[in-house]
Amino acid sequence: MAKKQTRRSQRSLTFEEKAHLRRLRSQVEAEKDEIIRRGREVFAAHERSLSETIEALKQARESLPPLAMPCDTSTTPPPIRHGRAGSRPKRDPPSPGLAALSRMMG
Repeated sequence: MAKKQTRRSQRSLTFEEKAHLRRLRSQVEAEKDEIIRRGREVFAAHERSLSETIEALKQARESLPPLAMPCDTSTTPPPIRHGRAGSRPKRDPPSPGLAALSRMMG
């Protein structure tokens, strides 16, 4: 998709408009340092708040009993099935592969 070209006005600015733009540019330039300083303050406050929150969460996690925390099921082994009394426990058989499934389907 072609990028849309912006249309620019062919009209030249009046003396008053040029003076207004010059004043705006100088005002922005004068306030630039204050804007940057304020932005750095806000960012620092955000970083402090974030680190305090992380620390509070770590403390809350450490104060929980071990069973209250959920376990990661992706690292737990599959359940063991028990056969007849006295026999060794058996694990679920592996899933059939694609080739075996295609043979079964026909």
